[in-house]
Amino acid sequence: MATLATNVSFQCFDLDGKPLAGGKVYTYSAGTTTSKATYTTMAGTVANPNPVILDQNGKAKIFLVDGSYRLQIKDSNDALIDDIDQISRYVTQSEFATFQQTVNDGVTQLTEVREQVDVFVNTSIGNQKGFANGITPLDANVKVDPIYLPALPNNAIPQATETTLGVVKLVDSLNSTATNQALTAAQGKVLNGQAFGVGQSWVDVTSYRQKGVTYTNNTGKPIEVAIKVAYQDDDGGLTVTVGGVDIGRIQGNAPSGTGYWQTTMNFTVPNLATYVAAGGSSVIGWAELR
Repeated sequence: MATLATNVSFQCFDLDGKPLAGGKVYTYSAGTTTSKATYTTMAGTVANPNPVILDQNGKAKIFLVDGSYRLQIKDSNDALIDDIDQISRYVTQSEFATFQQTVNDGVTQLTEVREQVDVFVNTSIGNQKGFANGITPLDANVKVDPIYLPALPNNAIPQATETTLGVVKLVDSLNSTATNQALTAAQGKVLNGQAFGVGQSWVDVTSYRQKGVTYTNNTGKPIEVAIKVAYQDDDGGLTVTVGGVDIGRIQGNAPSGTGYWQTTMNFTVPNLATYVAAGGSSVIGWAELR
């Protein structure tokens, strides 16, 4: 591949823009005043004088070698025209190709070294997996392989108590009485759903409840019953029975026989329990929290 021929001759100009005839070019190692040679041809076999004296057109053949230069350019009377530091020669195409190959070779060598390191590390880690004071292996999901977990109970891993840190077994049941087990979220939700008043509301059931009829609570949790009663002397009152147990009775007892009262009887009916309200008093309202 051909390249553009530039700067085939080194040329300098004075401060007025005219060729620096008879000018002088002093060449040093970059950043210093230590003389550094330049050459008359690309072969780099014949050194220029230092300073290099420019011709009547301000030109000279100045070829640089490896390393950076500092150039001081002066006129024929040694007045400073310019001071340029850190100048290097251009890189030829063949030199650049050699550099590229060197880089590629280095990358290949680094890849080989990395592979060797990986093998060494993997072997070292593999030799420690599953052994005492070694490394606990991970499965395909980057989790500890269960086969390396100790069976419980295990004295090395204490079970948690109210005062001791340790492991806790999850129980997906509401029947356990253990003090070192924890309820799962699913069963916690079930337990919360069974709490009295949670998810319940008052319902007016007056139109489909009757005295003397036994009803069963099949809602899955306790309910609250409120019966509004109007009663008079000697009307027999009203008795409430829950699960076969007489839990309350109201009855008027005025000497004149003309007494009239209104009141509300409130009681709780457990889940699956039966209840019945019976007697001569009048029921004027019936509601359930269910």
